[in-house]
Amino acid sequence: MNPDVNPDVSAAGGLAFHVALRASPPASAPQPPMPMRAAVLLDAMRAFMGEEGLWDGTGCFHRAGVYDPVQGRLLRRAEDIGRHNCIDRLAGWAAREGVDLAPRLLLVSARVTASLFAKARRAGFSFIVSRSAVTTASVDMATEQGVTLVGFARDREERFTVFADAGGRVLE
Repeated sequence: MNPDVNPDVSAAGGLAFHVALRASPPASAPQPPMPMRAAVLLDAMRAFMGEEGLWDGTGCFHRAGVYDPVQGRLLRRAEDIGRHNCIDRLAGWAAREGVDLAPRLLLVSARVTASLFAKARRAGFSFIVSRSAVTTASVDMATEQGVTLVGFARDREERFTVFADAGGRVLE
């Protein structure tokens, strides 16, 4: 249910709110990301990590980005000292702009822990690529939930490790 909030000015001059609940439209099944070739995945990470940002001046910021494999480009990037805050910023942007995150990739500079994985899933991602390590708990969760989880995606070294890929989304 989605609330519709309608403010009114009361007779006493105060603000009163009337909340009406309406049924949400039926959600269609989310479309998973399309399969990606290894070279395309590395190019996406190269573009993501290659953009100038707050890291350049400080050496201490994380970043996360939304990559669209159909358009072949990064749609949005967020930077913050807190890696979880980066995901929050992307999820907020997607909610405000009406962007479905299910068919897109989450690119992150940070280690993918169970809590970061869970946050990414709540945001709608089912394909997560990290420049850093992934934890055993996040691998277990990805395997159970059919999520593609890639770690150690290093564009300069031209390598990555696929830890979970039930959907067969990573191609040679």
